[in-house]
Amino acid sequence: MRRELLPSRSLHPLLTAMVLIALSFSLPAADETVSLRFFEQGVAAAKAGDVGQAFYMFENSATIRPASGTLHNLGNAAWNQGRPGPAVRAWEQALWLDPRNTNAQTSLRYARHTGDLEEPDLRWYEVCSSWLPAGWWPWIAAGSFWCGASLLVLPAVFRQRRRDWFQAGAAACAAVFLLCLPALAGLNSRASLGFILPRETALRVTPTAEAQIITYLPSGLPARLQRVRGDYALIRTRYTSGWVNRDDLGLIGK
Repeated sequence: MRRELLPSRSLHPLLTAMVLIALSFSLPAADETVSLRFFEQGVAAAKAGDVGQAFYMFENSATIRPASGTLHNLGNAAWNQGRPGPAVRAWEQALWLDPRNTNAQTSLRYARHTGDLEEPDLRWYEVCSSWLPAGWWPWIAAGSFWCGASLLVLPAVFRQRRRDWFQAGAAACAAVFLLCLPALAGLNSRASLGFILPRETALRVTPTAEAQIITYLPSGLPARLQRVRGDYALIRTRYTSGWVNRDDLGLIGK
């Protein structure tokens, strides 16, 4: 009888690792391709005047692969639908990713001027965090920290005389790291900043559907998330605070 040759089981972990490595390189490219396809369909729908389809396509593209330009177009589509809340949130998210996006800056100024919408009341360290893209600050802080630490430690490790430029470089890295700390605190604080999405949102005394309504908040109003309880979120605006449905608040850091 002919004996079958069975594959060695020791190859299975190696093959699995190779597949995982291949997927780790292919999935980002696949996501980018799908996101680009949605973006192109959104552009085509916007040119055809179908703002509802354009919003849907840009939203899918931004969900798969957030990009400042995509979010700007998403905001334009929402604004053309008469939805200032989602529009302002999308433009703010575009600036979160790229503060130099002049199109999003112009759109926000126009919307707030014509729609009489409030601007967020940012603290000084939150303003600092808006000078650069949000993803840059952690890298700058980590890079300056480890660069400064290396300049201080490596000469002793390799038994070399510590030169003046080592100390000067370490001091410069420490200064950069310390300057990043307020920006990192501002990023963390700005992540809780959001905007009211529906046209009218009931602000309630307690997190229940039967609670007394304090007032109705307009779409696009900035608010800060304090905490979440069930389906409700405690928010604070410039003039008041209370509970709203958590789906009615769109955070810029999410």
